[in-house]
Amino acid sequence: MSFSTLYFDLTNSEEVNKVAKSKVNDLLLSQNVNDTTGSSSPFYIILKMNGLFRKRKPDFWKLLNKFQETPFPLKFITVFVDESPREGRPVIHLSQELQKDNVRIVWIPDSRGLEIDGQAVPLSIASWDDDPNGIQALNEFIEILKISEVYHDCFEKTDSQKVYIPGYKKLRVGFGDEKDNFDVFYKAINSITGNINPANLPAIIFNKPSEMIIGSDLNAEDFIDDAGLLSENISEVLRTQRRLLYLFGIYKDKNSSSYKSMVKRASYSTYEYQEELNDLEKQLSKKIDELAEKLSKVDALSGLNNDDINKLLEIGINITAKSSEIENQQDKISESIWSEILQNLVNGYSFEALMPNLENEIQNLTPKDSNEIAEKVKEVKKASIFKNLTDISSHMPRFLSSLLGGFWTKLLLTRNYILSTFVIVILIIANIQVSSARDLCSEELGLDLSTYNNVEFVRQFIADRDSENILADRCRSALPVADLEFYFNYESFLELKNQLPQIKTDYQNGIISYDEYKEFIDTYNNEVAEYRQRVSNVNNLLLAILTLLLPLLFYVGLTLVSVFLLFYVNSQIRSWGNNLGIKQFEAISKKLQQNVESIVLNDIKFGFLRNNLVNQMTLYKNLVEELQAYVEESQDNFMSLQVETIEEGGKSVELVNPKYVQKVTPIAQGQSQSMFDRVVKISRNEIIEMISSSSNNNLNKLFGRTPESFKTTVFEDFKEELLKYISAIKTRGILELESLNNQNNLDKEELRAEIWKNDSIIKEPLEKIIQANKNDLTMQMISSDDIALLDKQNTEWKFLKFLPKTTINWFQVLSDSDKDSDYTLTEYSETAGYLRLIPVNKNSMDVVQ
Repeated sequence: MSFSTLYFDLTNSEEVNKVAKSKVNDLLLSQNVNDTTGSSSPFYIILKMNGLFRKRKPDFWKLLNKFQETPFPLKFITVFVDESPREGRPVIHLSQELQKDNVRIVWIPDSRGLEIDGQAVPLSIASWDDDPNGIQALNEFIEILKISEVYHDCFEKTDSQKVYIPGYKKLRVGFGDEKDNFDVFYKAINSITGNINPANLPAIIFNKPSEMIIGSDLNAEDFIDDAGLLSENISEVLRTQRRLLYLFGIYKDKNSSSYKSMVKRASYSTYEYQEELNDLEKQLSKKIDELAEKLSKVDALSGLNNDDINKLLEIGINITAKSSEIENQQDKISESIWSEILQNLVNGYSFEALMPNLENEIQNLTPKDSNEIAEKVKEVKKASIFKNLTDISSHMPRFLSSLLGGFWTKLLLTRNYILSTFVIVILIIANIQVSSARDLCSEELGLDLSTYNNVEFVRQFIADRDSENILADRCRSALPVADLEFYFNYESFLELKNQLPQIKTDYQNGIISYDEYKEFIDTYNNEVAEYRQRVSNVNNLLLAILTLLLPLLFYVGLTLVSVFLLFYVNSQIRSWGNNLGIKQFEAISKKLQQNVESIVLNDIKFGFLRNNLVNQMTLYKNLVEELQAYVEESQDNFMSLQVETIEEGGKSVELVNPKYVQKVTPIAQGQSQSMFDRVVKISRNEIIEMISSSSNNNLNKLFGRTPESFKTTVFEDFKEELLKYISAIKTRGILELESLNNQNNLDKEELRAEIWKNDSIIKEPLEKIIQANKNDLTMQMISSDDIALLDKQNTEWKFLKFLPKTTINWFQVLSDSDKDSDYTLTEYSETAGYLRLIPVNKNSMDVVQ
């Protein structure tokens, strides 16, 4: 069965009170033991005591009886630290508490020590300024006794009710001397505060709180009323866009005639367009400015009050409509940021590598103040369309300015189109009639009349009523009869013409009277005259039409050109609108909504939270910068410690008198580089642990009334711990320090164990331990004044050598069959050395039972 060893300092009143008030079972389980079997056997107990020479023993001696009353097979080694009495003969009073078979007595009269040989002859006096009272030497002896195998053999090889004075020699492994440890320290701390980042590191851990908040469980639209000022402004932007799109003909208005809209657009002058667009731009800017002003009046950075909430309600924002879990997680978010910084340090990164992320996140998290909120809302006014609306001429297509609102737009009337159509029809008919008449006349007259133009032909051969113009009469007689009833009244004329012969016959035959005949003749003549006049009118009209051909064609041409210009100008107006960027308004409305939603969520809803996080992260940043500056500025101070060591000859200042403990280092054996890097990592982790413990112990200050005290306190605590660490390096070395972090201690144990397993490092010093015997010069824990108290019978001296079990195959002597009786092999402890226990001389001291 494997036992573990417990230690109680009964010279300490607090320890005594703790033992007195606790149950034995609790005490046996009170100290950590490295046992993975699921059970613990802490039955080896070391008690540091005093009062060995007192007749009336201190009350705490009775605590031995408390342990003895348990059913467990406990074993005790009592270590007394009483000075030897200076008056009279020393008398040790062994009370019944010590008169037990399971109790061994060790007395240390003077832990500073005296070097003696195998005849108990003193050869040198202990002198070591770094442990003037021998306290560390005593503690080292107790640490040796704590090794369960050493405890067991020491207990078995000594007798009960005898008092032994110990001496010892121990090998301990370390990394190097003071200079080596300082080299490690400098590289370790510079890898944290400097800009040293090894390759092949894992990705930086940084969960950005800004992204966490933006991607929260809330949406900005949850807080915005559809009937509020924001929605009204967005609608106004879209209405303005639609108005401009219709104005420039980019979109069609289904409620109005396309032609009328085209004519209207073309009829506007450049000035009228500019005035219209200026009004729209001013109206829209006013709406946006109004929204910006109302939002900027809300002070969210110090927390929203009722007035702020009411101001938001006035513009259609109900900021209390929903809440988020993130609002209650500010402290956790802040703690998480610092934890990630520390974890990245553990992963190998330096502060310098982490600063860009921290600075960027501070910038991203910083909420907008009133001016920035107003500027953010007005940001949409930076779109080019706002400037373009006030300077439309520079975006106008070429020649458009001279065409807009011109006289030609007056021709774009329906009556002009009708009249032009009528003119075209009349001209076509007239030309057809003239061409037909020319052919008939040419045939009748037997002449080629093609040399006459239309006007000359009509004037000379049709319209001319001169009686001497026989050709004209012959030509007209060859033309078709004008028999259109609606104008010429030809049927009435023809009827009278047909009645004329009969009327004449009736008059001649006396059937009708003269008056009746005369009346008929007058009627007939009038009808003929009217008919001929109407034919003449038509011919004259034809002549007039042909005479006015060019003016009429010009009029028709102007009308057609106006129509063409209408379509051309409208296409140019559409291009003009596109040049102005009217369609930007759709993006502007979306951008305005996005900007306001971002402000509502990030700068108003989470404004207070973000501001606090920024302040806390700024404290982190300032703390990091202060730590970096301190390390950089203190390099010379740190170096001065190293310089002091060099002035002393470069000898490493150890915690225990080198006569007691010999330090073995891989550097001394030429095994430096790989272990150097590993020790740097251990030192780095210990420095990180100092930063972590200093910050974690003061993290509550970050959330108090004066969060600034967090940075100050953490810095001062770290500075204090760092100086203690440097001092500890000076006295002990990095591998020998007990770390606050259990993993660091395991790493140190692993490295020390590796040194022990490396025969090229430890074999030679260990061989001296193996070859040692009880007659060698050894520091005995006694003063020269008490040398007579040692029993000089060498045969009674107890000598115990101990070493790791992993080293036994290095030496032939350890392969002998009697090795178990000569050596104590330790399984879990990586240490070696020997103990020499000398009983007191009863001739010089009385031991009273």
